[in-house]
Amino acid sequence: MATVRTTDVVYRHDASSFCVLLPATADDDACAVANRIRGNVEKMPLLAASHVTVSVGVATGAGSELAVTIDRADQALASGATRGGNRVHADVSQPADADASPAPAVAAAHPSVPPTDLPVEAPFSPPSI
Repeated sequence: MATVRTTDVVYRHDASSFCVLLPATADDDACAVANRIRGNVEKMPLLAASHVTVSVGVATGAGSELAVTIDRADQALASGATRGGNRVHADVSQPADADASPAPAVAAAHPSVPPTDLPVEAPFSPPSI
């Protein structure tokens, strides 16, 4: 949240990803925010120690086509999976019929937690008295 503006909207998009809506943001600026989010997660000591990374899909589009723009960000994220994690994958080509309303930029972020070899512990139960 410290990486985005107060006018931006951040929400959980599905079980394993978040979405950031960046109203009236240019393509280059949207990619810069996505890289800043990715870099900030990478620098967080607790996450860095666990080797958590973030891949981000970015798309821009007309304000009236928000659902389509979010789908394009998801597709950029999914297609980028073959190129490796911990990077920004962008689809910032706006459709030709884009209207004049402010274009939101969308960043769909997916954290990647590496598998661990640590044993799974039983849940904590307080001792009976």
